[in-house]
Amino acid sequence: MSAAIRNPLPLWGLYFLLLVAMFATPLSNLSFLLWIIAPLLALTIRNSARKEGLEDDAQHASWIMGSAGLFLLLVFLLIGGMATASSTLIGAESQQRINEISTAMSRQQMPWKDAFVQLLEVQGVKGMILICAGGLLLSVLWPLQRILQGMVALKMQVAPRRISTGGKLLTLQRALLETAPQMTVYRKPSQKVGFLEQMLALFDELRSYEVTPEILYQQEK
Repeated sequence: MSAAIRNPLPLWGLYFLLLVAMFATPLSNLSFLLWIIAPLLALTIRNSARKEGLEDDAQHASWIMGSAGLFLLLVFLLIGGMATASSTLIGAESQQRINEISTAMSRQQMPWKDAFVQLLEVQGVKGMILICAGGLLLSVLWPLQRILQGMVALKMQVAPRRISTGGKLLTLQRALLETAPQMTVYRKPSQKVGFLEQMLALFDELRSYEVTPEILYQQEK
């Protein structure tokens, strides 16, 4: 096991807890408790990791807290957006028609397929469906992407990535610009995209093998 992540088991447990909460949310309201318990446990792990100087562990715990908070925020925004859209898109006549269709379906006077077709014909219903579907996908896919990203990073024994490849390229380019006056051979190539991408790949490889700047400095001597 790499030394980058000293205590991976509690972090794995929290990531899987979030996955269970993610897929159990449509089935049980109690799953929302998991979205509250997970970040509270992650907060405890983060504080403990920081006291021990385990920065990568602390970053994973913060990533878990952020993922849970993002999901809860998106869900509350979705509920508020649906309420606002319902009052805006669906008028009194449309609401009355929806009630009639619902009553007929509940009394088995209308097959559900026919009821669905007639609901789509009601003014404002299609817009509501699009808003709900889009909001639901965003509420699920965005936190799920963060959870999976964190699990991949934990498997690789590194901290979760907070910036994209493009952001890292810009950061590296800026750092090379500041050190350009000290360069001789690589001054011009250092501003080319291909060179920057190779540098990032080299950094990732050195990190995976736990090669620190101090080790490189000692090897140079």
